[in-house]
Amino acid sequence: MNPKPPFRPRQAAGQTTGGQFASKQHTEAEVGLGGDTGRGAEVDERPYEDIATELDAVVAAQSPEALEQWVGHADPDVRAEAAVNPYLSYEQALRLMRDPDVMVRWQVARTGIPGLSAIAAEEPDPLVRLEALYAWDLPPDARDALLVDPEIIRTRQALGSAPI
Repeated sequence: MNPKPPFRPRQAAGQTTGGQFASKQHTEAEVGLGGDTGRGAEVDERPYEDIATELDAVVAAQSPEALEQWVGHADPDVRAEAAVNPYLSYEQALRLMRDPDVMVRWQVARTGIPGLSAIAAEEPDPLVRLEALYAWDLPPDARDALLVDPEIIRTRQALGSAPI
C-alpha cells in the first residue's frame, strides 16, 4: 500500500489561495439610484401611502367599486394593471375586453374569469387568441379552430409557447 504523498498547495509560493473566490479587500461601491452616491443623501421619510404610484393604487383596490376609476383610466398601463386585480368584476372585464390597447385585452384574457375565453377566441389580435387557447373554459370547437389557425401557429412558434 502506497502512503499518500504530502499535501502541496496548487498555488505558487506567495499567491493567495482560493482563486477567483478568495476573499479580497473591497471598498464600498460609489453607486446609487440618482445623482447622489448615497453618502449623506436625504432619505424619504414619508409614509408609503404618500409615495405610492397610480399602479400601486390599482393593486391596492379591494373592491370593484374602488377599481372602477382605474378601469376607465386614460393610461393603458393602468388599465392593464386593473385587468389583473382579483376584485375585477365580470362587467369590468367585459369592458376591458373591448379596450383599444391589445395589452389590456391580453391581460384580461389571462384572468381566468369564466366566459371570457370565448370572447378572446374571437379577438382579431393573435396574441389574445393564443391566450384564449390556454383557457380552461374555452369551448372545444373554438379550441379546435384556434389550434389550426395559421396566425396562432406562427405566434406560438415566435414566442416558443409550450404545446397545448
